Amino acid sequence: MTSDGARSQELDRTGSGPTGHLVILARLKLKEGCKNEYLRLLQPVLHGVAQEPRCVTVIVHDNPKDPREVVLYEIWNCSVDEFHRVELLKPYRAEYMAQRPSLLDEKTVEWLEPVSEWVSDLTTDHTPPIAKSPSPNTT
Repeated sequence: MTSDGARSQELDRTGSGPTGHLVILARLKLKEGCKNEYLRLLQPVLHGVAQEPRCVTVIVHDNPKDPREVVLYEIWNCSVDEFHRVELLKPYRAEYMAQRPSLLDEKTVEWLEPVSEWVSDLTTDHTPPIAKSPSPNTT
């Protein structure tokens, strides 16, 4: 259990898997009537992480079978330890982190390592996105 009562699957906190990427799958069961407030609090976080060089993607999902559930799927170019030590402490997360526990009934977080995929190239290119050179303009 984490400090706010979440069930969590822990990876080795020093590693992020063979690709150098960390996948976070968070299932958040919100209290009745709290979804709009939760999504409002999440917006500044989404805008902040969009500017982070270590953030590959964040996808926010609704669960059509459970309107109180929000699922976050995140891919980061860092280890679990770096995520906890650096990313969770960013100022744009402060209000979200402070208010989130009062909106939740349940939270489950899984820390995953990507090993293969289809339709993307996440696991085939081990160069961090920030270090990639821009493609030359061919037009």
